[in-house]
Amino acid sequence: MSSRILSAYHPGKHVACISNRKWARSKVTALPEIGKVYTVRDFYRGSPGGPIEAIRLVEMRCEPIDESVYCCQKPCCLGEYWLPVTHFRPLKKLSVKEFTEADTLEPA
Repeated sequence: MSSRILSAYHPGKHVACISNRKWARSKVTALPEIGKVYTVRDFYRGSPGGPIEAIRLVEMRCEPIDESVYCCQKPCCLGEYWLPVTHFRPLKKLSVKEFTEADTLEPA
């Protein structure tokens, strides 16, 4: 996708889970909760016509229980489940003043 996506979801960036529409609920060991804040551990840019941009999180590992969770058998898709970035909103870095005045999300 665009370089905006790459910079918005780089490792170390904090993101809020904004959606968990069914995903692979019964096929992985854990999934993020809506309203919680997570840290990006790894970013997958995707490829044209292939899997979408996705991330992995510091706070959890989403290990597959069932191989049907994989969209294909390419190495990029195997192993730990990639979480689509469409389910997350990148958070801007807040100053101390902004942080104390903000309605903060619950940490993961």
